[in-house]
Amino acid sequence: MVNLSFWLMPKEEHRIPLAILIEQLSNRFQSTPFTPHVTLGSGAVPWAIADFPAHLDPLVKTIPPLSLKTEPLQTSDRFSKTLFIPLQTTPALTYLVTSLQQTVPASLTDCNQPHISLLYKTGVDAAAIAASLTLPLATVTFSELWAIAAPQQFEGQADVQQLHCLYRGQLGDA
Repeated sequence: MVNLSFWLMPKEEHRIPLAILIEQLSNRFQSTPFTPHVTLGSGAVPWAIADFPAHLDPLVKTIPPLSLKTEPLQTSDRFSKTLFIPLQTTPALTYLVTSLQQTVPASLTDCNQPHISLLYKTGVDAAAIAASLTLPLATVTFSELWAIAAPQQFEGQADVQQLHCLYRGQLGDA
């Protein structure tokens, strides 16, 4: 069994400005950069990696790209949500999460607050960082679902370095 996180990925023209911001923050605060995404759920799945397309393609092909409005930056004490952009939930996002939970034969943790993290780092004044930033986008369009091999506990820079993509599916590719 492999532990996966399922990521909703911004389309390239929206991914780039977010990735630049993440890279700038990572450089400034000596943290590991990562690809901008929304985590839809995580859990261990019994599938072989070669079988991911057979299980996930039928789902992603029926889901059209999603556009989600951003909200003002927020911070938390959690490593994985040090500084993040909350996103407004839509019926289409709820449908995608529910469909993913029905497709994956595992207990997926739910995405109870969709967001795009910008910094994974503890011990920083995240509120001051947030006050100094301007969001690059008011709405983010998502066009892919990725399955990411991820550690079960996600608590430090070494965990960020272990993330790697095992599957990419284009939304609405039917």
